[in-house]
Amino acid sequence: MPPLVENAVKYSDGGEISVTGQATGTEVEVAVRDHGVGIPRSERKQIFKRFYRIQDAMAHRIKGTGLGLFIVRASVARHGGKVFAESDGPGHGSTFVVQLPLMAPR
Repeated sequence: MPPLVENAVKYSDGGEISVTGQATGTEVEVAVRDHGVGIPRSERKQIFKRFYRIQDAMAHRIKGTGLGLFIVRASVARHGGKVFAESDGPGHGSTFVVQLPLMAPR
């Protein structure tokens, strides 16, 4: 299971998850949205750091190393793209957006 979807499943506690995608003339964008625990505004950039995990009550019962989002960011960057997280804060779910450039036809 891709790491963004796996995290959505783990942190939404069985709630609804959606994966959407769209392409423009120059890039493709994929968004993974959940209705789970959400992310505090102050932590949104930190979560992509190696071994970083938000320290809240849920983190203690969910297994993880803090490497998944770091690997996603590194992989996306290696392909010339960007990844970012959106959330209205704790209890409001999260959306992770991956933007990748489209390759020119050969």
